[in-house]
Amino acid sequence: MATAISPTGSVNGTGTAGKISRWTSGTVLGDSGFTDNLSTATYTPTTPVNTGIYLQGPLNDFLQYDLQNTSTGTSAQTTYSLTANNGTATSGFMSININNSTFTAVNAYSIGTANDCSVLASGNDLYVANASATKDIIFSLGKVASPFFDEFARFSRSGFNFQVAVPQTIDRGSGSLPSAINTTAQTLTLANIAAFASNIEGFGFSATGMNIRGRAIGGTRVAPTATADQQVFVNLSGTGYDSTTHIDSPAIIMRADGLWSGANRGGFIQFFGVPNGSTGQVEWMRLQNANLGIGVAPTAGSGLLQLASGTTIATGIAYGDVNVYRYTSGGLAQVGPAATDIVNKITRSTGESFVFAVLSGAGYIATTSAHPLIFGTGNAEKARIDTGGNFGLGVAAFGSSAAKVIGMANATAPTTSPAGMGQLYVEAGALKFRGSSGTVTVIAPA
Repeated sequence: MATAISPTGSVNGTGTAGKISRWTSGTVLGDSGFTDNLSTATYTPTTPVNTGIYLQGPLNDFLQYDLQNTSTGTSAQTTYSLTANNGTATSGFMSININNSTFTAVNAYSIGTANDCSVLASGNDLYVANASATKDIIFSLGKVASPFFDEFARFSRSGFNFQVAVPQTIDRGSGSLPSAINTTAQTLTLANIAAFASNIEGFGFSATGMNIRGRAIGGTRVAPTATADQQVFVNLSGTGYDSTTHIDSPAIIMRADGLWSGANRGGFIQFFGVPNGSTGQVEWMRLQNANLGIGVAPTAGSGLLQLASGTTIATGIAYGDVNVYRYTSGGLAQVGPAATDIVNKITRSTGESFVFAVLSGAGYIATTSAHPLIFGTGNAEKARIDTGGNFGLGVAAFGSSAAKVIGMANATAPTTSPAGMGQLYVEAGALKFRGSSGTVTVIAPA
C-alpha cells in the first residue's frame, strides 16, 4: 500500500481535491484533508506503482514535505524513516532526524542532544555517493553573512580536499581540549584519548612510500605568482605547554632559496630549538647549497661544514670525548691570532688539545695544553716535541733538565749515499755523518 499526495486532488486519476488519498491498484481507499497551497499544480504520475508520494507545483519558495513532532518528552524526535523489507523500528532502517528541544534519551538508534540533526543508518554499510561522473561531494559549514555557507571539505576524483576557515578538531577523547595553537590560519587538530598518540600514517607498496608535501606559491589562488625568496614550504614544529601558554620549541622549516623561476628552484632547511633553561627559539643548524652551518648560515661554496664565529669547546662538535671547534678571534695566547686568522682546535675532554691554524703570514701547529706534540706514520710514533721544546727522533725521554735538546735513537746505518745530500744518524750511541761520497765521520763517540 502507498500514499499518494496530489496538490489538485488527482490521485492516479481519481480522488478528491485538497486531500491525502490512500490507494492500491488504482483504487482510492480513503481521503484525509490537507491545505492545498499549490492550486495550479497537476498530478500525472507515469509509474504510479513506483511513486508513493508526489508533489509538483510552480511555488517560488520551498516546496517541502514537512513533519513536526510537537511533544516535549525526553525521547521526542521528528524523523523521516526508510525501512528495509526485513527492517524494524530499531534496525534495518535509515532516517533523517531532528531532536526536539527537550530530547535527552540517546539510544542505539538515536544520536546527539537537544535540537541536533542527524542522518542515521541501522543497516549494513552506509554509502554517501554522487552518481555524477564529473561532480564532487562537498561539505559546508554555515555562517551569519552571505553566502551563508563555507566549503570546508570536498571529495573529488582527484583526491580529498580539506579546507578550514577556522580550526577544526578530530577528537577521540573526552574532556576539554586546549585551544588550537594557530587560531588564525587553517588548522586541523587530531586529539586522542589519554596515553595514546595521534598518528598520521601512509602505506606505500612501492618505492614511493608516503609523501608529505607543502606548497608555497606567491600571489593569490586566482592570480598565483612565483614562489618568493624565503617563502616557507613546510614548518614542522613541536609545541609544549608551560601551564599557561602553548609555545613552539623545536622546529624544522623548509624555505625557498631565492625567487623561483625556470632557472632557479632553490631551497634550504633550517633546524630550530630552544636550549634547556631558556625560552627563546633560535636557529641551531642550516643545510643550504650542500653546506651545513651549525649556529650560522653557511656561506657560498659546496660541501662545507661551517661553525659559528666564537664557537667554544662547550658548543663544539663532539666525537666521543673529543670536541672539534673553530673560532676566529681569541683563545690562543701563545700567538694572539688576528681577527682574520683561521684557527681550528681539537680538545679531548681530559684536557689534551691540538691546534692547527692559518695565521697572518704563517701556518701554525701546536698543543695548547701541557702535552707533547707527536708525529707518526703507520699508526706509530716516529718523532715528538715535548713541553720543554726538546725534539726526539725515535725517543720519548730526555736527560734531566733537558730543554730545547735534540735526541736521536740508535738508527740502522745507511748503506748507500744519494748524491747531493748527507745523512746524520746515531749508531751504537755514537753520532755519525755519512757524506754523499760515502765517507762516514764519527762526530761524537758513544
